Formats: sequence, C-alpha cells, structure tokens
Amino acid sequence: MSPGRRAALPPADYRRPSNLSPDGLVVTVVAEDGEKLGKVDFHTALGPQELRQEAVTAFARLCSSTGTWVRYATCEKYGNYLKRFLSFLSGLAVPPARVAEITPGIWSQWLLSGTMKEAEGHSVIRRILAKTDALPPDTRAAAEVRSRQRKASKQVEAYTLPEFKLIRSTARRTADRIERRIAAGLTLLARYRAGEFAAGSDESNVGELLDQLALTGDLDRDDDGTLTKPVQRACLKIPGGYASILKMLFPCGLEIGALAALLACEEGWNLSVVDLMDVPDFRPDGGIGDVAIHRAATLKHRRPPGRKHASNSLVDLGDGSAGHALRQVVTITAEARACMQRLGTPTSRLLVGHRAQRLGPDRSAWLIGASKSSIDGWNATLALESPHGGRLDVAAARLRRTHQALFSGPRQNTQRTHEDVYLLRNATVRAESADVIAAGLQGAVDHAATMVKMRLLKASPTPDPEELTELSEQAGMPLERVRELVKGDLDTATGACLDFEHSPFTPAGPCSASFLLCFGCDNGLATSRHLPRIIYLHDALSALRTAVDPQIWSTDWAGHYSRISDLLTSNTTDSERAALRGRLTDRDRALIDQVLDRRLDA
Repeated sequence: MSPGRRAALPPADYRRPSNLSPDGLVVTVVAEDGEKLGKVDFHTALGPQELRQEAVTAFARLCSSTGTWVRYATCEKYGNYLKRFLSFLSGLAVPPARVAEITPGIWSQWLLSGTMKEAEGHSVIRRILAKTDALPPDTRAAAEVRSRQRKASKQVEAYTLPEFKLIRSTARRTADRIERRIAAGLTLLARYRAGEFAAGSDESNVGELLDQLALTGDLDRDDDGTLTKPVQRACLKIPGGYASILKMLFPCGLEIGALAALLACEEGWNLSVVDLMDVPDFRPDGGIGDVAIHRAATLKHRRPPGRKHASNSLVDLGDGSAGHALRQVVTITAEARACMQRLGTPTSRLLVGHRAQRLGPDRSAWLIGASKSSIDGWNATLALESPHGGRLDVAAARLRRTHQALFSGPRQNTQRTHEDVYLLRNATVRAESADVIAAGLQGAVDHAATMVKMRLLKASPTPDPEELTELSEQAGMPLERVRELVKGDLDTATGACLDFEHSPFTPAGPCSASFLLCFGCDNGLATSRHLPRIIYLHDALSALRTAVDPQIWSTDWAGHYSRISDLLTSNTTDSERAALRGRLTDRDRALIDQVLDRRLDA
C-alpha cells in the first residue's frame, strides 16, 4: 500500500477459504497470518459419518484463523478429546447417528463414564457442541451446567537464584555445543562442494550425504520408507549413524527444547511466545556503532485484541547477553529454514529442527516451534542436581516465573498480574521483602517532604587550592574528600559516590543498587567531568522511550529519566549540552551501554 492510497479491498463475492477438507473430516489449522500450521485428521475417528462430519465442522470453526484456538498443538490436543468423545458415543447401546440425537441423558452418561479424566476435556467438548446448529436445546442447557467445584489454583514455584543460574549456564553450554557442531558440518559441506576431498575418502563420503541432506531434507529411501542399502552402509561408518548426520546440519527435537529454555532464561518469555516466534529483524550496527540489535516480535494469544503483538529489542554484547543467545538460535536453525525454502515449504519461524525418527508419510520430518515435550525431553538427558539437594528439573513455566520475579518487571502482562501472580507467590521475593519494605517505609518518612537528587558541583578540570576550598564549603565535605572527588577516586559509572559503604538502597554492606539509582541518592554527586556521559545516558533513554511498551517504560525507566532530565535542565542549557556531547569519550559510551544492559548490576 502506497502512502495516501487506501488498501485494495477484496472482491464483493470473496469468501475466506475453508479450513475443512471436502469430505469434512480433515481440519487445517491456519495461523492469523495465513500460514498453515498442520492438519488434524478424523478419518480414523469412530462413529457414523454424519455425526463425525457435524462435530468436525464445529471443531473446524474453532480452529480457524478467526476462531478461538490458533496454535497447532492446542488444536491437535483438543482434536484428540473430540475423537475420544466420538468413540464413547459409538460404544453406547444405541449410538446417536447425528448431533440432533445427543440427549441430556447421553451427556450425563459421558460426564459420569470417566472416559475423560481431564476436566479441560469436558469444557472442550462442551464448546464444540455449542458451535453446532443441530444440538437439541435441552441438551445444550444440560451441557452448559458446569461443576460448582472450584479448581485449585495452580501454584508454580520459582527456582532459587542458584538453581536458575545452573539451568541458564547449562542451556548456554548446550547452545554453544550445537552451534559449533553445525558450523563444523556446514564447513565440511562447503569444502566437499569445492572439491577439496579425495574421492572415496571418509570426508568425501560424509560430504556427499550432507549435500543430499541439505538439498532434499533427507537421504535416499526405498518405497517402504527405509534408507537405501548404500545409504545405510554409508551411515554405519559414521558414529551415531543417520541421526548423527542429521545433527551436523539441523538441531533435533531435544535441542529445540534446550534453545527454548535458553530464551526463557534470558528474556522470561512464555513457552507459547517462543513457540510462535519468527526470526527477528536484525541491524548489524544497531544504529549506535559496533553493537548488534535483534528486534524480536512476540505474540501472546490470551491478551486482548490489539495487545497481542509486541516486540523486544535484544542487544548482542557477547557471551552472557540476551542478544547473543538469540543470535545463536538464529544461526543454529538457519540451515533448516534454508532447506525448507529450497523444498518449496518456506517458514519464517525461529525454532526449526529435524526429526531423526520418521513418524509416517503424512507427518512432516521438520520440527517447527517448541513444545513442553521438547523441553521435557531435554530435561530428561540432564540429570541436574539442585544446589540445595535433590534432582533439579527444567520447566518453562518455572523459568518464566523466576525471570519475571527476580530479574524484570511485567512482561506480556499487567503490573497487577506481575505483583499478584509472580511476586506475591514467590517464596524468595516474600522472604526478602520484609527488610526492603521496612527500609522503604523509613525512607518515605525521612524524605516525605523532599525528593532526593544527585547534586552537581561545577569544577574546573584542575582546580587550584582556593577553588578546592570553595568546593569543600559548597559540598559540605572535608577538603581531602574533595581532592579524591576531583581526581576521580570516587567515580561510579554515572557520577561519583560520597559514601559507597552506606547506601539508602542496600540495608547492610556496600551499595549493590543499579547505577541508575545514583540520581535518586543523596550520596550521589556529579562534577562537570561527568556531564558528557550523563547527557549520553539521557539521549539513550530518550531513544529507548520510543521503542518500548508504555507500561514497561513507566515501570522500568520513567523515574530514572525524570531525575536525569531534572539534573540536566537545572544545571545546563541547550547550547552547553551540545558542546558537552563533543567531549564524550569511548569509555563514557561503553560504561553507559553496560549500565543500560544491566551488565554492571550486582
């Protein structure tokens, strides 16, 4: 669409393509953007043809791109619920031939039969029947009567900080190992294609298999689906056989679970968000020099319309940064996407792998997205021991809860949900809150009438004794302390600190608060020498304000930005700030970049 020109509307007789097969027994799950995610086949479901078609038609409406269920894993699971319901109906003494023959008595039999152990299953069948037009009114009324018994709320306990760090370091090491392995495989393939290996050598044989795998996504097979004899013999010469060859170019299902866990550790994303994530946008220079930034779009279906879509900008600052982890995942899965592109089945999804075990001719060998089972499978290979004793299991829900409670504010939810669900239910946060609350209340009493601000002392680069005396009187500091300030011995990342050992933000011991809080601390002090880096910090926050969600800005950054703005506007003019930017050094930029990326947090 060009600027100033309205988008072209479809023809008046346009109808959205049906996601139901002509025989009414196969449902195609379609994403909001039109991508076909997979099929749910009911040909093997029991029951009369008309009954199956009516139920499956209602199921297809709920699985459409405008319906309620838009994730393939969800539709596949709910489709299995429907198959079990149809199987129950077919086993009755007088089975119904159509939906109109499902009576309230049949519905009650279904509830009491114990066929469906999952309470969720009854709700799913209720919703599917509600979508049919033929269900009798009295049966509809009976189905709408829900159990009065309230389900116990799920309590997902967060990891302790040592447990979380152990899982994160394990996920990082796993990603490093996968990246090195696939890089070695691609290098060997490139050398084979360049003709560097002697015919018949081990390297040449492996290169030939990799070449075929990269072009077709598989190796030669007979009509019955088994690998051809020559391929089998070639694979036997390689440790790990066929599965090992696959993993030289593509990650397997368990490794997709490891990558999903890594992203949950680094950014606190839900598994459903990671599952649907596309390859992020990438700016090699980030627009700010030698810094790479990946912009990841996130989608959370349970949020209200208009708030489902968001984005996160991840900065790659090397090992240990979230941007580095995301870059690794993109690199590891790149060859799988390239192969799918060559085969005419392109995908933009981030997590793409390859199955070593064939699951039938109708099931794709490609793995797209991450599931709970993939993380469970990776967890089963680890046998981690908790620092507190006992086995340590990896679960995506616990990783998200831990990250959000201990490392960040609200992510894909409201501030109230963040506090009520993630903070109040976290044992570590509750245990540590008493001292923080007490200190906060005391601080509120002590400073109710004033706002604590960083002070600014305007001093020349090399003050003479007379100026040092004036600065001492102005700041109310001993002369020796002023000399330390001028020399830079009291410097922090953002200014200077007059009493590092006694912080209003840290109840006991040296200060461990973020350097951004220096602007709200009465121990904080700045001189003219610090102004260039403070201006650079202010400019960086101004740019960040346009890139993050308003709620995140208000929670994480607005207070810091307000204090820094007040310091600069109270002590400098526009022309002075422009001149001070010219005095900015590379070290100033590096320090502030690390502050914003939380790499200097204690």
